[in-house]
Amino acid sequence: MVDVWVAPLQVPPATAATLLATLTPAESARASGYRLPTDARRFSLARAWLRHVLGGELGIPAAEVSFAASREKPRLAAAGGPCFNLSHAGDLAVIAISNGEVGIDVEHESSGPAALEAAVVACTPSQAAALDCLPDAARGQAALQLWTAKEAYLKAIGVGLPGAPDHAEVVAPWRVRHLRPAPGYVGAIAAEGEDWQFLLRSTISRGPHIRLR
Repeated sequence: MVDVWVAPLQVPPATAATLLATLTPAESARASGYRLPTDARRFSLARAWLRHVLGGELGIPAAEVSFAASREKPRLAAAGGPCFNLSHAGDLAVIAISNGEVGIDVEHESSGPAALEAAVVACTPSQAAALDCLPDAARGQAALQLWTAKEAYLKAIGVGLPGAPDHAEVVAPWRVRHLRPAPGYVGAIAAEGEDWQFLLRSTISRGPHIRLR
């Protein structure tokens, strides 16, 4: 089972203040490196929501969640905790929590044309050929689904997009499932195995809703 937490990045000022207070000085400094204040705020809130979710999983305050010092795939500092992955786009963040390795990606549907342009360098030859066979009206959406699936998979295996996306194909024992976490957004989750399901949850209501695909 993969828990997928959906978190808004547009929140009331009081909620934002509570969330941002959990960040470390290093996380705040990283946010300050963004050129646009909007991007800095979105990064900060997404990271704070990650702390909030992981704190709930571990039974500790969000501010006490400690991450391993690594430029590789993010992990908890303490052994024995869950695996996780974070993605955000526009005003939405999604957080995947699992007992095994997991990757997640989300994009706004308006990114479809950009995904189609990126397909030139990010698709394998067979993937590019499949896109070319589609009607023009369907290619942007298909490219976006392909992009999110590819990025989720590369994140799950700990490579990320620098790892030759034009050569990446999802192979056993991995599987990718698509999701629509909110109106106007598409995403994908990658995890090991064939039979796993995911549970879509809201960080606001904390009400779970089952989604199989």
